[in-house]
Amino acid sequence: MEDAVVVALFGSATPTSHRCHAPQTLSVEFEHSAELVMALYEAFEANKKGFNFQDAHSFPSTAQLISNSLLAHSHFGKFDDEALGVLRWIIAAYAMVIHPESSIRLRAVPMGPNSTVGFAIFARRDIPKNTKIWEAIGMVPGDNEAVHSELSSITTTKDQNQTPGAERVLYGPIRMINHRCRSYNAEFCSVRRTSAFIAWSNRDVPLGEEITFNYGDSWFGDDCPCYDCRPVLSPEAPLLENPSASSSLVLTVIKKRGELLQKKKKEEAEDYRERQKKEIEDRKEIVRANKRARKDRNKQRKKLRVEEHSD
Repeated sequence: MEDAVVVALFGSATPTSHRCHAPQTLSVEFEHSAELVMALYEAFEANKKGFNFQDAHSFPSTAQLISNSLLAHSHFGKFDDEALGVLRWIIAAYAMVIHPESSIRLRAVPMGPNSTVGFAIFARRDIPKNTKIWEAIGMVPGDNEAVHSELSSITTTKDQNQTPGAERVLYGPIRMINHRCRSYNAEFCSVRRTSAFIAWSNRDVPLGEEITFNYGDSWFGDDCPCYDCRPVLSPEAPLLENPSASSSLVLTVIKKRGELLQKKKKEEAEDYRERQKKEIEDRKEIVRANKRARKDRNKQRKKLRVEEHSD
């Protein structure tokens, strides 16, 4: 479910054959259609003004409006209340990152020795030490039986309402934070009595600096591509150096969504031109009607004057 939201909100709206970023997915397979991704994108765009950073309640309430508008789609219409709740949480979480008042920004940057494009989170403003970065939030699902990529595995802590020490997949914007072995500037911070994690800054993070975690010494083993280990080859370090197995499927969907967007824009442009044409014709008809009315009034006045003279 998160994969569809990420591709809908962050996949290129105007992809080209030679330059298009396929967001890495949590799932090994990407089975969502371009029409579904398009529906998510349009619903978000239509309602995004409802997200107000000064009103925390506006995020779940606007996310609910978006999810309600999606229920007519055959895919989302099958969701039960729990699944819809997760969808709303994901939409609200990523809306916080997109919002212009957010303290962080999601960007696609070249990563690793092959300059593979991947996501990274950067500070949108100066973030003081010991700040809880709530926009960089993630959730550990209760059911972890689904097959997923290793993009965001995490070992849960005793604070989580999961089996202590169990490894689970982590979804939400926090999974976009990349790895550094030594120069990381943030750490995982669990939210007590919940399944959530947020980022916590362990030093001052200046505007424009990438926010990074240490995922553990065993994450990449002896072949770590992060800047601390290979500064010349790798300006940034992804969670996974190689694209996920679903990259080609994601690219196909993004390109198809781009075609749908272009088609819609053409239809909207044609519709606008037709409306403009009709408005011009309507105004012309009003002018013609006014001329006829004036002509009729002048005839009537002339007739009255002739009658007066004959009397």
